[in-house]
Amino acid sequence: MGCFSTGCWPSEDVLAYYCLSHADIFRSKKVIELGSGYGLAGLVIAAATEASEVVISDGNPRVVDYIQRNINANSGAFGGTIVNSMILHWDQGENSDNSNTFDVVVASDCTFFKEFHKGLAQTVKFLLKNNGPSEAIFFSPKRGDSLDEFLVEIKRSGLRFSVSEIYDKEVLRRHQGFISGNDAWPNYEKDHCYPLLVRIAL
Repeated sequence: MGCFSTGCWPSEDVLAYYCLSHADIFRSKKVIELGSGYGLAGLVIAAATEASEVVISDGNPRVVDYIQRNINANSGAFGGTIVNSMILHWDQGENSDNSNTFDVVVASDCTFFKEFHKGLAQTVKFLLKNNGPSEAIFFSPKRGDSLDEFLVEIKRSGLRFSVSEIYDKEVLRRHQGFISGNDAWPNYEKDHCYPLLVRIAL
């Protein structure tokens, strides 16, 4: 498993691994990844889950250019899945043509900056399909009270959520190894490094 392999922000790795391990969630679904960076999770969903459509988004135009390059480079792996990149600013979601069209919204490590909490919560509500089952799947460490404050905003937006600390045996095993010091990760801290699973619904 590749999660927790490099760097200090494992949420994207864990999200990609979780999507690969739960491909049935995405099969024949329309999916969008928010704040995707280079789009690892979105590319995994597109290549391995038989989703009907995957949109990989970020608010930085330069990053979206890299996302599109990654899409182009991996297009042969997507089968019948439609894959697109998109510039999406969380405070401008309602200006897009994607109102209530997505079955699944995914994101990792997007709750750190509190000034974006309201826009992110409203964007999730705006994007999720409201005429059938839909959900958002977030992975994020607690990082002090940052995640808790985001969940307050989620509740204010009229959305429901659940938080799971134990959601995968292999991820938990790796986490426990870092905590015990048996696996090498200098300065590993649960609060800043271990992603919790947050599931959000209308």
